[in-house]
Amino acid sequence: MNHVTEYLNQITASSFSIFGMVFLGLALLNCFLGYRLKKLWIGMIGFLLGIAIGAGITSLFSENKTVILAAGLVVGILAALLSFRLYLIGVFFYAALSVYPLIAGLIGKELWWEIALSVIAAFLIGLLAVNFVRPVLIIASAVGGGMQVSQIIMGWIAMENPWGLYGVAAGLALLGMLVQFRSSKE
Repeated sequence: MNHVTEYLNQITASSFSIFGMVFLGLALLNCFLGYRLKKLWIGMIGFLLGIAIGAGITSLFSENKTVILAAGLVVGILAALLSFRLYLIGVFFYAALSVYPLIAGLIGKELWWEIALSVIAAFLIGLLAVNFVRPVLIIASAVGGGMQVSQIIMGWIAMENPWGLYGVAAGLALLGMLVQFRSSKE
């Protein structure tokens, strides 16, 4: 896993602004079109989880960066394809991973029990999404996207006030829910 960390440490500050713009765009899409783009997000989550798992496991057995990257990409592609085939598993992960950052931000992520409680809450929301796909995915994507957008913007303007962060996130989440419920049908 040290190889992955080395790659991330080599990214320059200018790359972060490019990544920030890309992540802002993805967060806005998630906030306002999350339900309509659910298959794209489910595939992306499967791909990214697959890359992490493939590269992580391969790095235990090899120090060759090309082998680690290739294995990560292969497992990532397989996981993306699998997430399409096992749609409800993808729905579960999409919902759980959309709301986890907000839950962890509210509960905390410093102590082991705070992390455990956040994971359990995200797990329960993922289970709820499997049974009520449309409303839960709309709410989860709007809330998750709103939180991500506000974190990016607040980071850029160096605002430390968490209430400003939550206020912007709540406003975006409500607007995102309104847009998604009005623009998508069962």
